Amino acid sequence: DSGMLRRGANDGLTFDPAEMDKLDYLFAALKKRGIYITTDLFTSRRLKPGDRLPETNPRSTKAWFQSDSAALENWKTFARNWLTHRNPYTGRTWAEEPALYCINLVNEEPLTLYWNRSKAAAALYRKKFQEYCEKHNLPPSKAAHNNPVFRLFLHELQEAALVEQIRFVKEELGVKALVTSLNCGREIPLALLRDHFDVVDNHAYFDHPGFPKNRWNLP
Repeated sequence: DSGMLRRGANDGLTFDPAEMDKLDYLFAALKKRGIYITTDLFTSRRLKPGDRLPETNPRSTKAWFQSDSAALENWKTFARNWLTHRNPYTGRTWAEEPALYCINLVNEEPLTLYWNRSKAAAALYRKKFQEYCEKHNLPPSKAAHNNPVFRLFLHELQEAALVEQIRFVKEELGVKALVTSLNCGREIPLALLRDHFDVVDNHAYFDHPGFPKNRWNLP
């Protein structure tokens, strides 16, 4: 998704027409050969000052979609701009395209992995967790992975966001593709959340690459 954006833009929502043309053409060429496509609506898109959101790093941004209305609206705007875009080589929008057989809402976004990836996100979730305890007349407790009350809090936040994201792409955008998300992790509670999806996609790796010096870079 980052490759679709205009480099000089002040936000992470403005498409580069030349790059979109390449993507449209590639999709049409694959479709012509009987190859169906799946994609994510958020993977590596780096936010910019014009987005007016607290995080710019894609890995940290994943923690905000479930707890910040502006972040979720930014995700919706990007998804709307992309999925309602009409591919000139197929004559269809991406939302109505039958060769787009599956979409993933956000790549690898379980809150149990991302709630504390940055200081700002961790502070937000600790504050919201204390508000959650007060609302449910629970004694104050620590925001930690070994706290079952905190895990339930994260679970409920994640579920509410997923339900809204699914509703948005299906009802507002008219997406015909199968919808999935939470495509990593083997925790049992994830199975309850995955029950909302049309299909389950999960990433597992054998012999994952290692790096002698810098991650994801050659020496």
